[in-house]
Amino acid sequence: MQKLWRALESLSGPVAVQAVWQELLGEDFDAVAQVYLDKTTEKANSYPCQSGCECAHRIVTHDDGQIVGVCQCEPESCSDISLSPADVTLWEFNHRALAGAIIRAFECDWKDGDLGVPRTRQIGAFGAASMPIILTIQYDSNSLRHVVAELAARLGKGFILLAPTSRFLTASSQALLKGAKAGFYDLESCLTVLPNGALQARTKAGVLFSPWLPEQEAPLKTGEAQRVFGLFRKLSSDRRHRKAKLAEVFELTVLQGLSQREAARRCNPRCVPGLISARVREIEQQFGRTIRSLRNFASEIREMETSVKGPRKPHRRGGYNPAEPEAFEQSEADTHKNDSQDEADE
Repeated sequence: MQKLWRALESLSGPVAVQAVWQELLGEDFDAVAQVYLDKTTEKANSYPCQSGCECAHRIVTHDDGQIVGVCQCEPESCSDISLSPADVTLWEFNHRALAGAIIRAFECDWKDGDLGVPRTRQIGAFGAASMPIILTIQYDSNSLRHVVAELAARLGKGFILLAPTSRFLTASSQALLKGAKAGFYDLESCLTVLPNGALQARTKAGVLFSPWLPEQEAPLKTGEAQRVFGLFRKLSSDRRHRKAKLAEVFELTVLQGLSQREAARRCNPRCVPGLISARVREIEQQFGRTIRSLRNFASEIREMETSVKGPRKPHRRGGYNPAEPEAFEQSEADTHKNDSQDEADE
């Protein structure tokens, strides 16, 4: 089930007729097709030769509806191919489905972004620094080197670059990546394609990607830490949300340093990552700082909280407010009052 990776680097584009995909994927075609290939309504202009000469036959549709693949060799040396409408239908590879499967396998945060670089896109973020995870699918060494140079110039330092294989990675590209303090990983080595088309990471993202995380920011001033702690304490009085309360999201993403995807799983009750993302944006707006920056205050917040309220209490069913646990003991009327707002958030 590893033919997928080399197949992606064997085509100059994401579309081809079924015969081409079957030749590239072999016995893996059915598993890959059910997850990553979409049948389009477009028809091909050419069809691969069946005689072994590797030419492309021009597709001609006659007045009677007969479809024929006509040899383009000079002089003509291959027999014409009789084709059906299904034969000439184009199948498109679903890169978004692949990106989602990769991010799920590595358990990172999904983040889709157009970088303006050919056949290259940000698909996720890793760690407290939200380090970009970028997927590129190239078909030769020169195009991969161009992508690396572009990313180094646009993003600066600290990103993860994923490619189907490492066969196009040259010493020149490696030098550019080193200068940008960026990591390169080939999916062929890092992921296993399961029989159902899903992907499974052979090594956890924390082990693979952590060496490329940027260094933490410099220690923070005491006055700013006190300001952040004061805002943190006020989060407990925010009653607008029934699910993913701001105080709980702050606890998970800042004090515990969890990714948004992991925070969604830990949230009580469990919620979708998109809802956590909405809460994170709200927190960042209130504090005037990014989640990454706020994590640098984690130890100061814990110390200040201990001095004010004593040791932190265990989590309780229904959600735990790290600043004021008693604030969570609200009535059922208060809970249902905010249902409509949370439904809109989700």
